Amino acid sequence: MTFTCPVCFYDALPYPPADYHICPCCGTEFGNDDVEQSYEELRNAWVDGGAHWFFGQAPADWNAWAQLASKSYGVNTGSVAVPNTMKIGCEEAEYAVA
Repeated sequence: MTFTCPVCFYDALPYPPADYHICPCCGTEFGNDDVEQSYEELRNAWVDGGAHWFFGQAPADWNAWAQLASKSYGVNTGSVAVPNTMKIGCEEAEYAVA
């Protein structure tokens, strides 16, 4: 069984996002970081920092922007086509949508 991080939407956590476990993707420590900040605030801070993999080697096919887009974070998927770039601050990052 795997779990999804409510901050970065990484969907391969081997444990629930609680009890001081740390997401290897965004680095959120559940029960500590999320006490005074909302998941949205933590997500925005992670994205503003470049949405880098936090711990160890990222999975070979991992892409932060595709991960966020899979949950429609910051992406309008109504009748508008989803572009393969996402504006983060003043930088534009490419991502692949599967």
